[in-house]
Amino acid sequence: MGVRYTKTLHYPANVADVGKMLADPQFVQLAAQRSTPNGTIEVADVAPRDDGGFTVTVRRKLPVASVPPQFRPFVGSEIELRQAEVWEPEADGIRRGTVSQEIVGTPLIVTGTVALEPVGNKTRQTYEGEIQIQLPPIALMMMPGLIDSIAHAAMQPVDDALALTQRTGRDWLAGKRA
Repeated sequence: MGVRYTKTLHYPANVADVGKMLADPQFVQLAAQRSTPNGTIEVADVAPRDDGGFTVTVRRKLPVASVPPQFRPFVGSEIELRQAEVWEPEADGIRRGTVSQEIVGTPLIVTGTVALEPVGNKTRQTYEGEIQIQLPPIALMMMPGLIDSIAHAAMQPVDDALALTQRTGRDWLAGKRA
């Protein structure tokens, strides 16, 4: 079973400039550091492709304090979050990609799409997808609201990280890169 999600970010620059920023290894490292204030970054990398596309990979470990209390017994002392964004080359002023996130050791996998689209001379970045929660059917029957509860709990740290990434991106585009 899955729960749909949508998250939108806004940047004060055109799609080409935002795409360059997202493909810059220094930006990826800075955004990962800023969006993981209480954890550690294991990997923050960009792999460019010859066609102008690129893949961003971030793997971080977060303290269990970032997990809602009711779920802490299931995850241990820390959680490992893996994220990959695979971006296609810009076409017709729009850049599209796919995104996947996994919280290692949990039944959660987030998959979806991401797009950069022009809004005037600015850019809207939209994430859309589904949070897949793979639990035994008996658990779902015994606790009907479990999926929504888990999905909400899982997306809160992701929403927080995206908000910090957006702030970092706005700073980056304004020339503040430290």
